[in-house]
Amino acid sequence: MNYKNVKNFFNLKKNNIHNRIIRKGGAVLLAGMLSVSLAACGQTSGSASSLNNGTATDSLADTVSDTSLVSTADTASSTITNGSSISGETVSFSAGSTESDIAAALSSYNSGVSELTASGITEDLTASYIDTTDLFTDRDLDPSYSSSDAIPVTLSDSGSSCNSSAVSIDGSTLTITAGGIYELSGTLSDGQIVVDADGEKVQLVLNGVSISNDSSAAIYVKQADKVFITLAEGTENVLSTTGEYVDIDENSIDAVIFSKDDLALNGAGTLTITNGYGHGIVSKDDLKITSGTYNITASSSGINGKDSVRICGGSFSINAGTDCIHSSNDEDETKGYVYINGGSFDLTSESDAIDGSSTIQIDGGSFMINAGDDAIHSNTVSIINNGYINVTDSYEGLEGNTVVINGGEIHIKASDDGINAAGGNDSSGFGPMGFDMFSSSASGSYIMINGGYLDIDAGGDGLDANGSLYVTDGYTLVNGPTDNGNAALDYDGNGVITGGTFIALGTSGMALNFTSATQGAMLVNLNGNFSSGDEISLTDSEGNVYAEFTASKTGNSVLISTPDITSDGNYTLSVGSSTTEISMGGNYIYGSGTGFGMGGGMGGFGGGRQGGRMDGQGFNNQNGTDSTNDQNNNQGMNGQGGFGGGRRGDWQNSTGENSSENGEMPQLPEGFDGEMPEDFEGQMPGGFNGERPQPPEGFEGGMPGAFGGEMPEMPETDSQTESGLQS
Repeated sequence: MNYKNVKNFFNLKKNNIHNRIIRKGGAVLLAGMLSVSLAACGQTSGSASSLNNGTATDSLADTVSDTSLVSTADTASSTITNGSSISGETVSFSAGSTESDIAAALSSYNSGVSELTASGITEDLTASYIDTTDLFTDRDLDPSYSSSDAIPVTLSDSGSSCNSSAVSIDGSTLTITAGGIYELSGTLSDGQIVVDADGEKVQLVLNGVSISNDSSAAIYVKQADKVFITLAEGTENVLSTTGEYVDIDENSIDAVIFSKDDLALNGAGTLTITNGYGHGIVSKDDLKITSGTYNITASSSGINGKDSVRICGGSFSINAGTDCIHSSNDEDETKGYVYINGGSFDLTSESDAIDGSSTIQIDGGSFMINAGDDAIHSNTVSIINNGYINVTDSYEGLEGNTVVINGGEIHIKASDDGINAAGGNDSSGFGPMGFDMFSSSASGSYIMINGGYLDIDAGGDGLDANGSLYVTDGYTLVNGPTDNGNAALDYDGNGVITGGTFIALGTSGMALNFTSATQGAMLVNLNGNFSSGDEISLTDSEGNVYAEFTASKTGNSVLISTPDITSDGNYTLSVGSSTTEISMGGNYIYGSGTGFGMGGGMGGFGGGRQGGRMDGQGFNNQNGTDSTNDQNNNQGMNGQGGFGGGRRGDWQNSTGENSSENGEMPQLPEGFDGEMPEDFEGQMPGGFNGERPQPPEGFEGGMPGAFGGEMPEMPETDSQTESGLQS
């Protein structure tokens, strides 16, 4: 999607405050959240922006000058009040608070349970933020070393050499058995460096090294307290495994650099890794990278840390047969996380570009991603606080049981969903017929957008929450599907917007608006289609432009929500040369969408609640009469639905409130264990009163009398109200 002169575009800052509605200890409050981790990479830079009535200003060194942050939402209500740094039920800063005061307040809720309340909807929200306080040590961050303190090691096919007894040489295998700094140079065409120094810290300085191994790792850390690999400034270093792996001990070595213990890489040189039979870099503990240039090509994952992968600098070009960056720990649910705050990344993967079994948190960095599956995938929580992310191709862009966006600039192109919040483990893109098996469960799933700039181009659903969707701030643009089987916006629970600008283009077949809003949200399903290149704009009665952009796909549905759209306003939506006049009519929600389903079928096991009409209208008073012009009666009838029924289309009553109901699975008779009762003689079990349900009196094979004996006519595909939309 191209955008020009977009009204209300907020000032996107690298370090800004994001307004969030948080609950701590039972008190709902609107809190300012720093998008940059104050202790990231062991540093304290990235001071708090000044808080000014809920807006962000880029004054990184300023202290808090105004802490009266009051929610503008009608029902989400609370404040950060002047007072001490933290009380039992609120997070509060005093005027003039320092950076450390703010950091202490933020840390009290960043890893806790929060709750969002708006327009009468209350839902527990849990997002586990990574504690960044001690992620990196000073030695992780500092690649410097003294040459006078280093032990020189010269590598050579004709005979390697070292004057230290801590280095044993057996042909082309060199084993380091004691702690210290070792400066390596030279070439081994089929050799290996082994670190076997139990409980010791070892630093390997690669100063122009080329090591290849036919059947194992080029560098193998068998045991140590921790190993540092430093790339000497200005040097080129090359490591590779050229053939299939052959076990040399009880450890299943399967990477060019393979470590059983903590591993940290840094430096100002370049490391090129090639592996046609396994991974690039693997640590069976924590893997940290703080600086250096890395070019990795691997048939499996590029960078793999079992307990964690932590990156706060460096330049990475990774081409992986599975995941580019991966962390997974099946034994400890608190581990298996990925944390990134800085660096540049060019990632190409056949599976996920960034994958974690627990939290993925990105606080900074620049990412170019081409993924065969998900660009960023977590089995639990995916959090974007800052950074530039450009997903040029993916199956799905961002995925997690929970997805939270607090800041940054994000561009996503996905063949399926742009952002997907769903439960379960990752099998996305590889299920039957290519369906995403990750969405098998949705316990606690939600998408929350608290800030940042988000641009999505999705072939499936733009935003797909198998739970709820919450938007509190930021600028979101969704360029959705061109088919009626998907929607620009899709959620199963609540759809709430309390701030920010949200624009979504798609098709009307399954289009949804928000269910609750504290600012105007309008869904307009058009009489005709817009095409790629058509100009779309929203103006008020005085000609002020609230949004102006260019469509890049074909569609006929437009959803726009901005803080400037009021409940009593009148607006004009212009699409190409056609216009639609919109009167909010005292409501924040205008046009509720079609919901899900095309009407329940007749009969079926026990019946269900009838699905909605395709235009989202109900039938009034159980008599099947079309109620297009009677908003007070648009509740839809309890029908002779199919098995479980479809989801009834949303309806809008005279107060502007919206509702949707899902057909439910009928319950089996009490005590039914999957087998027919022993005394079953052709009758239905007792839960059905011993008889099959009877059709209505007078029923002779046609429709019941309430329909005059005939099937009611479905509305035309583009049936419109006078205002030009399907309510």
